[in-house]
Amino acid sequence: MNFSEPIKISNGQIAWSECGYLLASTSGPRLTIWDAATLQVLQVYSSKETLDFVQFSPDSNFILAACYKAAEVYIYSVNSPDWNGRLSEGLSGLVKVEWTQDSRHIVTASEFYIKQTFWSLTNKSISYIRNVILTLIEAEKSNPKQTGKLVYYNKDKSLGLVIERQNGFDTANILTTQDWSLLHQFPLVTDDASGAVWCPLFNSFAIWDSPLKYRLLVYTQNGRLEFDYCAYEHQLGVKTVTFSPSGHLLAAGSHDGRIRIFSTLAWTLVHEINHYPSLHEGEPVTSRTVVYEETDLELQDPDTAIALELGGVVVQHTKYNIINERPVYLDFCKVDPKKSGSGSAANSAANVKVGVGTCLFSKCGRYIASRCDNLPTVAWIWDLETLKLAALAVHKSTIKQMQWDSFQPRLGVVTGGAALYFWTPLGCVIGRIPPVARGNMSGVMCLSWNKRSKTLILNNKESAVICRLKQERKESSVESEELDLEPSREREREPSQSSTSTDS
Repeated sequence: MNFSEPIKISNGQIAWSECGYLLASTSGPRLTIWDAATLQVLQVYSSKETLDFVQFSPDSNFILAACYKAAEVYIYSVNSPDWNGRLSEGLSGLVKVEWTQDSRHIVTASEFYIKQTFWSLTNKSISYIRNVILTLIEAEKSNPKQTGKLVYYNKDKSLGLVIERQNGFDTANILTTQDWSLLHQFPLVTDDASGAVWCPLFNSFAIWDSPLKYRLLVYTQNGRLEFDYCAYEHQLGVKTVTFSPSGHLLAAGSHDGRIRIFSTLAWTLVHEINHYPSLHEGEPVTSRTVVYEETDLELQDPDTAIALELGGVVVQHTKYNIINERPVYLDFCKVDPKKSGSGSAANSAANVKVGVGTCLFSKCGRYIASRCDNLPTVAWIWDLETLKLAALAVHKSTIKQMQWDSFQPRLGVVTGGAALYFWTPLGCVIGRIPPVARGNMSGVMCLSWNKRSKTLILNNKESAVICRLKQERKESSVESEELDLEPSREREREPSQSSTSTDS
């Protein structure tokens, strides 16, 4: 692995372009556009205020930078540096902004989500969501729902979904992305919708209720209810929902620690995945699971001992060890019911550290990577072809983020330290940021894969580094510098065999 020099950023804002050829970062009031391959500075833009958010347009021809405090959005052209624009929400404030899929409109949300505005870059027109009243008295009756996205798009980006609240009820608005006119509007049977996601196979979308109630619904674009599922009652409900890349499967992670897999062809429950507190020999689901445990390397270097005696600081290196013994007990944490969270009941339930908080399909659709918040240091990798737990990666620190590679089933994980963890069907490997860059990185909190190359961003709020993976040697896959090829648990091994880490 090759690492770049540290890049100074602010508010953790650094992002790839959709085409993968460009990179943008913010540092105070300055916006910098880089060449993704050479990290050459292509353009630098300056504003009056500190920038809080940056995003490329879907066609990678434009870029926006938002300042929430000033309620302004700055737009720049990648191909024409002299062209620029500015949007201002004024006294209504600005809390969120994003590009639409046509790359010619920008959607903004005002304070308290009382309105959602569509700004056109072609004819300079401004439009609002239908039935959204901007007066303070009627704003409580109709306001866009504060969910993960301002607009949810279907697979071909021809339709957009906006969820709003009208007269105390959730309402779905289906808009055409050509002119953002309203096609359909229908009420939802949810009490307080938490989010939505479109099916890649059909023009249907899944929507789930608040954490206080388990309810998973699937609607067509014209408002017909296709699926209504409730696994249990009087407990915390759905936490995360995602479709497989093909759209044939729907995975719903719940607060009870289970992932429920549904078939979208018949809308039926086909499988349940449970996160076990212990792994025993002979269990059909976990008996062949390869368990990787992160352990510390012994510091036997004489220079290290001298540095410690002189009061120096030495970064503790770690490696993966394979646990062959059974049973394996996992330290699941339990939530104290006597401790109440702050805020509303729905917000407190959403912040409860229990249940499946992360559920990600690999790009091939065969594997699911999950993190159960009862044990946030463990990454679970499930094989949907065999319906078994393929691997378990136990780390020393809490997993901050994990993301699949866009080209192959390779999972990247960061835990807030100076290490980068990878899992593939061949095994696990640990890579470390070089000491030169490590001095400017207090801890890696986020990672982001490039969509067109084996490159990823590792960053926190103040700095970032670019990591490039070396090409795999075709003549000898065992000596690959990119992967640590681990044998599966099904093969015969020596008792002392374990995986190793790679230093960069």
